[in-house]
Amino acid sequence: MKVYFKLFGFAVVVVVTFMSSAPIYTPGAPGMPYIYDVRRDGCKFKFDKPSTDGGAAIRAYIIEYRDVNSPKWFVKGTTRDRRYNAQGMVEGSSGQFRVSAENKMGVGKPSLPSAIVTFINPY
Repeated sequence: MKVYFKLFGFAVVVVVTFMSSAPIYTPGAPGMPYIYDVRRDGCKFKFDKPSTDGGAAIRAYIIEYRDVNSPKWFVKGTTRDRRYNAQGMVEGSSGQFRVSAENKMGVGKPSLPSAIVTFINPY
């Protein structure tokens, strides 16, 4: 908001900025992914939203995957929904998924890892 007035014959402009009183943080960790519909090249899973959004809307969920033989997590994809269809997995491999939520302040802590899943032909 701008306020205009004269002071000792000079035109003065004062700019007033209102700040939100509630601080904004990164979101909490989403719920642990629940895996279902396992196939030879992927699976589907769902997860619960974080207990807190950090004071700002969740923009996306970041999906990470870790092979059981590696300690390193890799970004598999992102979603705006709380369900994910993982595709392009290697038949016979095993691994885990975890999820992090992102708002305008950044990415929050990851969920607990999912149960270990092995990608096999279900038939």
